[in-house]
Amino acid sequence: MVPIGDARRRFGFPWVTSALLIFLIALFILEHRLPLEGWNGWAQTFALSPATNPQHLPVTVLRNALACLFIQGKGWLEPIVNLVYFWVLGRKVEDVCGPWRFLLLILFCGLGGVVSQVLVFPQAAGPFYGLAGVVAGLMGAYFVLYQMRPIRTWIFPLFFVPVSALLHLLYWAGLEFVNLSLGALRSRQWAGIITLEPNWPFLGALFVGLLAGHLFARREFLYYRKLKSGAAG
Repeated sequence: MVPIGDARRRFGFPWVTSALLIFLIALFILEHRLPLEGWNGWAQTFALSPATNPQHLPVTVLRNALACLFIQGKGWLEPIVNLVYFWVLGRKVEDVCGPWRFLLLILFCGLGGVVSQVLVFPQAAGPFYGLAGVVAGLMGAYFVLYQMRPIRTWIFPLFFVPVSALLHLLYWAGLEFVNLSLGALRSRQWAGIITLEPNWPFLGALFVGLLAGHLFARREFLYYRKLKSGAAG
């Protein structure tokens, strides 16, 4: 199930979404070209590790909190899915917010996920990658701004159909919270095939997006939507 969205725009081209997507793809390629030792050094330098925060200066913690929003980890499936959702949701939300408000919304939602991570797992030793938090915040903003309008979706191999935004949230959350072990499946170790990953801080980013959607939206969009709802009623 691949979200496609639509190309309708009211206010202009999604410059910030496009620029950030190019940057994120370049960073994704760089991360996967780095050897494991280089990647570990990269992650320790720029990703956020709550357990080591007290050892760093506040400026360093703030730098890592911002940098971790763009570091995606060594996996393949989850980062690619997050990049696709970032493009589909980002261009729609940017159309409503405008480029600068949209950039602030991204930072606001991403840092909401970072704060949630630190509050829920204050002793976590591993690095935290925040792009999924940004996507969660965009989903929350999309829900309130577009009133959970269905998203045009490619269901492999042939079908292009509108799919509920809520179903997309459940699909994305499944990828983030549920791990499927192919090794356990091949060895028939049934108890270890499916495990849950505690990514609850992303719910914090989703909640921030739900609250911030109207805050960063263009007034003319909200006025237009109010008129449209009144006409429909």
